[in-house]
Amino acid sequence: MQEKLMPIISRILRGTFVPFLLAWGLPAFASAQENCQLPSPPRQAASNGNHGLFFFVYPRAVDGSYSGCQTMWDEKGVQVIVLTFEQGSVIKFESTNPSNPSQKFSCKYELGHLAANEPKNCPEYGRVKTGLGPYPESDDLIVPSERDPRR
Repeated sequence: MQEKLMPIISRILRGTFVPFLLAWGLPAFASAQENCQLPSPPRQAASNGNHGLFFFVYPRAVDGSYSGCQTMWDEKGVQVIVLTFEQGSVIKFESTNPSNPSQKFSCKYELGHLAANEPKNCPEYGRVKTGLGPYPESDDLIVPSERDPRR
């Protein structure tokens, strides 16, 4: 009896599970990866200010299951900070000096701690573990169009 049921179960799984993964699993994975490849902040990015400069963060918040990147751009569209998350945990911090975009540094995290042999100027895990937000839309600053790189 079991030998006869296995091919039937296999066909049912192939007919429903694979389309389910294609419909739900892959787009979610692709979406998280797209956030790591954004050349400029999207329209939905939060706007914030510091010392007379505007900064833009996307996504506005991350949750405990997020996998992908959260990025902060300056008003010239330069990626200033990129946090990479894997299942809600920060695994990488990348920073670019806005005054000198060729000056960059990177830090890796493992199991909730700064990885061994990482630079001493890396932020402690506790400072980056929840990301750069949250930034509710109600807190957005009005940005003059000539200083707004969001597209």
